[in-house]
Parts: sequence; C-alpha cells; structure tokens
Amino acid sequence: TLTHNFHTLSTPIKVKQQPQQLVLSQITTNFECNLALNGIRQCEKNAQQFLKTHSPLSSEFVMSLKDSAPIIVTKWVDYSNKHGFSYQLSTDDIGVLFNNGTTILSLSDVPEFWYISTDDTEGWAATHYEEINRPEEFRKHLEVIAFFSKYMQENLNRVSKFKRESYHHDDVFLRRYSRFTDFAVFELSDGSFQFNFKDHNKFIISQNGHILSYVGANKQEGTFSLEDLFKHGGIPGQPTIDFNLVIKTIIEGLKFKSRIVSQSLQ
Repeated sequence: TLTHNFHTLSTPIKVKQQPQQLVLSQITTNFECNLALNGIRQCEKNAQQFLKTHSPLSSEFVMSLKDSAPIIVTKWVDYSNKHGFSYQLSTDDIGVLFNNGTTILSLSDVPEFWYISTDDTEGWAATHYEEINRPEEFRKHLEVIAFFSKYMQENLNRVSKFKRESYHHDDVFLRRYSRFTDFAVFELSDGSFQFNFKDHNKFIISQNGHILSYVGANKQEGTFSLEDLFKHGGIPGQPTIDFNLVIKTIIEGLKFKSRIVSQSLQ
C-alpha cells in the first residue's frame, strides 16, 4: 500500500507498482497551517526562555541542517487563463495544477506519473500510471506537461540548488498556490509552505514550523532550526534581511490561509 504520514497531517505519495489508487484521509491545509503556526510560536517561546539567561546565540552555533532541506518549487509558469499552474520541483518532477483542481505529476527519474484529484469528503485521490500504459484520457494532459517542461527548461532559471536527497522518500505535489500583494505561497503536500517574496527572497517553513529554509535573491541558501534563528536573532550572513518582519509575514500568511481553507470546507 502507499504510505501516509498521519503524524504530520500531510499527504505525500510514494511510488508503487501500478495500478495503484489511494484515497487519502481528509487532511486539510488549515490543520497544517495551525501545526506550522504552533511550531513557530513554540520555537519563539523556547528562544525567549533561553535568552532570559543566555546571550544571543553566536552565528557559529547556528548550524545549517544538511539533512533537512525541503522539496521546493524551483520553476513555475502561471498559465491559468488556459491550462493551469505549471511547476518544477527541486526533485526535477514536473507538475501541472489544472484549472479544474486536478494535478498531473510527471516523475523525473522514471517514465511514470501521478494523477491526483480532490474530494471534499474523502480528500486527495492519487492514482499512479506508467506512461507507456497510460489511459487515452491523459494524452492531452501529458502533452501539456511536455509543453511546460520544454518551456521552463528553455526559458526559466532554477532558483535553488536544492535537489532530491536520499531522505526524500515520498513524491510531493503542489496542492494550492496563493498570490498576495507582497508574496506568493506554495502549499506542498508534505506540509511545507514556501513563501516567495517580491524581492526574490524565498522562505520555506517545514516540519510543522520547526525548520526554516532560505533561498536568497543572490542564490545563497540554507536550512536551519527556527528556534536557533530566534536565539540568534536572524539568518546568519544575511544582515539585510529583517528576520522579525519575515516571521511576522509568514505568520499572517498562514493565519489567512487557515481561515480561507476553513471557510471553503464549510
């Protein structure tokens, strides 16, 4: 059977032999928003307790977590006026979130793909296919994937050096994306939230709000314990980034998303 990480309230999917279908439990993004919010607040509370009796943590003690880098969106094209939202992940998988809410995720390392649909009562249903044995109904979908894949390869730069790691056991897809005045949010099926700011800095909150990854406009990047960043007072080596403003914006964005998703499920 396909795996589901219930303890993280997320919906990753894992490749198995076809035909496979998985109806995922009703795990809604508002729960994950609240998990991330609670994790952020706990990290900040722990850091405040630490700073009552200690000096701020020196940057040399804020370690980059090499084995916690998330899967992120590295390229994207918003073509929702015709097909939908296309994206490439740091795993090099290519997905299209179509305007009808379904997703095709084409895997980079094998000629296989996932068809993912949503259900208001049962959650996400993910069906896995080999391209050679694909049903005819997916022919046009895969043509759209091929079109966007070629376009992104020829016209867009990869925003990060993050890649598929040995600890990335599950396939991940984009569930929703939202545009705000100053940033966009990508909601990934492993419970991560990627915030892309207008200044081209990107911040990814993962592992229930306990890990913050940073991808700078200058292509510098790192993954850190959020609690350590609170103890330090910012992101090491990035003095121009207003860390408190970034966290405030992430919190407000997660609060807003939680309210919107909750209302849509009523």
